[in-house]
Amino acid sequence: MGIYDNDIKRDIAAIYALLNGVKPTCTLETPLQQVFYGAPGTGKSFGIKLATKNQSKIRTTFHPDSDYSTFVGCYKPTMSNEIGNDGQENGGGKKQIEYAFVAQSFLKAYVKAWEFYCSAEGEKAKAQFLIIEEINRGNCAQIFGDLFQLLDRNEDGYSTYPIVADTDIQKYLSKEFGKVNFPDELNVIYVDYDGNIVEDIKNGTVLVLPNNFYIWATMNTSDQSLFPIDSAFKRRWDWKYIKIKKGKKENGEELGWNIQIKDANGEPVKIIDENTTLSWWNFIQKVNEIIASMTSSADKQLGYFFCKPSEKANETDEKPTIITADTLVGKVIFYLWNDVFKDYGFEDASLFTYQEENNGKKTEKDLAFADFYDEEGEQVNTVRLVDFLNRIMKWQNNNTENE
Repeated sequence: MGIYDNDIKRDIAAIYALLNGVKPTCTLETPLQQVFYGAPGTGKSFGIKLATKNQSKIRTTFHPDSDYSTFVGCYKPTMSNEIGNDGQENGGGKKQIEYAFVAQSFLKAYVKAWEFYCSAEGEKAKAQFLIIEEINRGNCAQIFGDLFQLLDRNEDGYSTYPIVADTDIQKYLSKEFGKVNFPDELNVIYVDYDGNIVEDIKNGTVLVLPNNFYIWATMNTSDQSLFPIDSAFKRRWDWKYIKIKKGKKENGEELGWNIQIKDANGEPVKIIDENTTLSWWNFIQKVNEIIASMTSSADKQLGYFFCKPSEKANETDEKPTIITADTLVGKVIFYLWNDVFKDYGFEDASLFTYQEENNGKKTEKDLAFADFYDEEGEQVNTVRLVDFLNRIMKWQNNNTENE
């Protein structure tokens, strides 16, 4: 059974085309284990969604409390019918609580992958994807445990080193695989295995990843709640950097999102010069230039899909293209204030000050995040927001030496 089929190649080619601006091909080799990483909003999850559109997939998200039991499986209390004296469930009887092994995302995907593999009957097996969002927000060593060993794949895409499953997993798998017919060809692939690999996989005694089991993950490089990923774990994955670039539709056309700010009467206000809209892409480029000057890194920068438009520019438009003041302040400026500027200082007076006029006298004040809202904190202060946008777009890096 081959590792790649043409449908998967086309889908994977599409994701690379979408994220990297290249023409899709059907010759792209598909990594079995891959991490898509980059700044927030670069389209990592969206690209995977497109690539796996017609594929079987199970999705999970890592977080600081994730562990082996939430990733693989564990015993949990469940409701079942009361068991009668004959050992059979009484369908009309009262419910009772019992503890049963409940499989989680990894085991569910593992079982599906083998079912697809064994039902292929000489054809290329259907792919099974396990998608892990935010892989670096969890402790990978703790979550994967001994499954780490399975990530070593041989040239045919199978796990190089089978591992022994614990008793609970064995019982679960032997039940799930009870009616699955495993091909004898696996004994040829694992010719050096001490025993019958087919029987041991079927009985759940050992775990082996088949070559149609894909594990893909996303990683935001700017996340603060991070666990370090050791080099031994890293080298078992292919890593694909997703660059910040202008957003495009599936047909290659530019999305053309814009920022628009409206006054209390719902009328667009002038932002830069006489324009009532500001290109979202131009804004991102300028903000990222500022972030790069502060942090000397791309980790905190914004991708095109950092936030989404919520209004249509025209009633006849098919989809929204306008990013509103509420979205801009509530998502973008809030992020900049709390995840970028807070850590790297507010020393740049050209950005973080504003002028207030009282009785004809102008005074310069430090800009706080609360200044982007009115006194009640309910409406965006459009005057302050427009002033800040002008300061951003006119910002110059004073640290750049003139050549």
